[in-house]
Amino acid sequence: MQDFHDLLTHYNFDTIQDQAIGRFQEINNAYIKGIIFSKYIEAHNNRIPFNLEVQPDLFKQQQQYFDELRILGIFLDNAIDAVNDIKDGSISVSLFEQKGKMVYCVKNTINTPVEFGQLYQAGYSTKGINRGLGLTTAKEITDMRSDFSLMLKQDGDYFVAMLVVEQEETHG
Repeated sequence: MQDFHDLLTHYNFDTIQDQAIGRFQEINNAYIKGIIFSKYIEAHNNRIPFNLEVQPDLFKQQQQYFDELRILGIFLDNAIDAVNDIKDGSISVSLFEQKGKMVYCVKNTINTPVEFGQLYQAGYSTKGINRGLGLTTAKEITDMRSDFSLMLKQDGDYFVAMLVVEQEETHG
């Protein structure tokens, strides 16, 4: 908690609520916590509501989660980018375990229908040129990993990106 309060003092984020900061304490992995917190700060700076739900006692083992981090970072970057242009948009992040699988879920408001046929095409973006590599990279990672599943869907006015990871004995 002290580290987060020190960061808040450093960045002078007086308006960030302590309740939201407390949720970060429930993430027992410094890498996962760090990437979500940095994106939380970015969302906060852009005045984007950011909700975090974390199931207690995840990440019991302090191990490396490089592929999860890359994909989670892609999900969060895409969500922030998408919501920046939407009035009253929001982002929700959920981390939980279900039936022996770790689930990373990022849900964000959208204002146009999702073109699922183009989502994984390198260079496809609704935001302009020189973009559109994130989900292509996420798909490449999940295609190389038999323990990873990538799920994308539109749920009404929300885009949902989900990474499901088969748990190992030491994975948490």
